[in-house]
Amino acid sequence: LNPTNCDTATVTVTIGASLIVATDDNYGTVNGYTGNTNLGNAITANDSLALAPLTVSLVTTTVLSPATPINGGPIPSLNTTTGIVSTPAGTPAGMYMIDYEICEIANLSNCDTATITLDVIPPVILAVDDNYTGDGRLGVPNLGNAFLENDKLNGGTVDTLKISANILSSATPINGAPVPLLDTITGVVSLPPGTPEGVYTIEYRICEDLNPGNCDTAIVTVT
Repeated sequence: LNPTNCDTATVTVTIGASLIVATDDNYGTVNGYTGNTNLGNAITANDSLALAPLTVSLVTTTVLSPATPINGGPIPSLNTTTGIVSTPAGTPAGMYMIDYEICEIANLSNCDTATITLDVIPPVILAVDDNYTGDGRLGVPNLGNAFLENDKLNGGTVDTLKISANILSSATPINGAPVPLLDTITGVVSLPPGTPEGVYTIEYRICEDLNPGNCDTAIVTVT
């Protein structure tokens, strides 16, 4: 009605950052002997942005505190590009934690942190009793291999390069004569010439080199 009768105002809109949530992850037990290249995705599995599941393209990921090595060995890690958590083969047994932070790319000050926890366990080691028979008069340089024939590491044949062995109880001599022997390096059981007739026992222990407390014992019997 009166085009010159005017006034002005300003509209202000405040855009708030979306709620970002980094959620702790616990991957339970992991076999350190074999490792695992993909335990899961710490970001896409349970982290969220604006109450919706995250994709790695929406955030930047930073490891704030990597896992602490045990005896200088390899450690579990978080791939900050993909979000995948992995454990290398040959990781010493123990509890590992990784602290990480995710920040929204659209608002780099919009961040949250979480902790990844996993328990690396040693493989099963199994020493199995052995029984051998030989001619003590002539001797037998190789009755068999106490390690390779039936002892197990992680369900497979023992690798002598990955274990250490020691004798807990040697065979008892008869009248000071020779006795059967177990080579703790190779696992070969030998019967020296001139060994008197009798029953001989050797108690031994094998331990995993990666986890020296992971051991088992067995008895070699020679008649």
